[in-house]
Amino acid sequence: ERLKGMLEQMGYEMTEELEGADLVLYNTCAIREHAEDRVFGNVGALKPMKAANREMKILLCGCMMQQEHIAHKIKKSYPFVDVVFGNYEWRNIVASAER
Repeated sequence: ERLKGMLEQMGYEMTEELEGADLVLYNTCAIREHAEDRVFGNVGALKPMKAANREMKILLCGCMMQQEHIAHKIKKSYPFVDVVFGNYEWRNIVASAER
């Protein structure tokens, strides 16, 4: 809710549609392996959308991103992701998502 409020103050509106989105934010969880696998699949599916809309911002946050090996894998395997940050770095979204 805190991130949603910050994004709304920056002029973003919530949508359930990925197509045409200016910003995609995945708040991740590392509790279950299946959830981690879904994140990698969902992020991979964003690649053609990012190629079609170079202005799109892709942000990944949450406890999964706090794991050093996961953050490294994201940066290496998904270079089109703009920002990766952990739970306690949520204030970074302001600088990362500014239009």
